[in-house]
Amino acid sequence: MKKYMALLMIAVTLLAGCKEDDQTAPRTFLIPKGYTGWVKIEYTGQKNVSASEKKVPVLKADSNGLIRTEESLIHEGWADSDYYYVDDNGSKTKLNPDKMIHGNSSGRESDKRTEQYFFVGTDDQFRKNQYKPEHQ
Repeated sequence: MKKYMALLMIAVTLLAGCKEDDQTAPRTFLIPKGYTGWVKIEYTGQKNVSASEKKVPVLKADSNGLIRTEESLIHEGWADSDYYYVDDNGSKTKLNPDKMIHGNSSGRESDKRTEQYFFVGTDDQFRKNQYKPEHQ
């Protein structure tokens, strides 16, 4: 019993140390209907968005799969982002991230910019295009 109480105390202490403001905020990604390929997001870090904010940032890719935003990309934790195809009339079709979103990764390009990449397409399309983002 003492063992379980000790484990519980450790777990509570660890969870109490997690600050929500340091967590990645969920985002909504709008992708041109029919687009397949790599999406690149350039975060310039001029504006902070944290998980505690009520408004979910909406990031729209251009026809080449490029998104530029003044947000900062926080690398801590996971976020449940949403991905949509959007047609010319603004109608949205939600994408299943388990089937259509692959290879999500991010890294610091410079002191002023962080980049994130993810692939939009089927598993087969992703396998053919792994590690080949079109954006340079």
